[in-house]
Amino acid sequence: ADLDGCDDPRALRAALPRLDLVFSNSSTLARLLAGVAPPQALAEAAARGPRIAVCPVGGEGAWVSAGGSLQKIAGHDVPVADTVGAGDAFDGAFLHAFGLSRDALWSARYANAAAAISAQGTGALGHIPTDPEIRRLLAESTGRASGPGSTFT
Repeated sequence: ADLDGCDDPRALRAALPRLDLVFSNSSTLARLLAGVAPPQALAEAAARGPRIAVCPVGGEGAWVSAGGSLQKIAGHDVPVADTVGAGDAFDGAFLHAFGLSRDALWSARYANAAAAISAQGTGALGHIPTDPEIRRLLAESTGRASGPGSTFT
């Protein structure tokens, strides 16, 4: 579930035990969890139920809570034209990658690259990244683009 847009802390507390995977940006987490910073807020949200909690933090990357650990995924240094749609690109790419890999950290790396590519276009549909583009950015950033399969379809 994407928590962005949820303005009711009581509704959040009621929903978290019923969710397996949540996405939320840092401002929503801070608002819903009384100003707690993203790493701690994400850990607190995950402690309330979800197996996986993910907080994209723009060009800085993303925080991922999975399997009892909290990790920061590095961002990508790309020229940003427009961030509209980058969060949606992140969420969609994460779900796609996770559906194939069942690896939350790799899925977050993949999603973060997708969001970085999306931000280079203008508008929500300005640039929807393809799998080869995502893997190319991953390879340029990390020296490897390994993940499940050679190509997502």
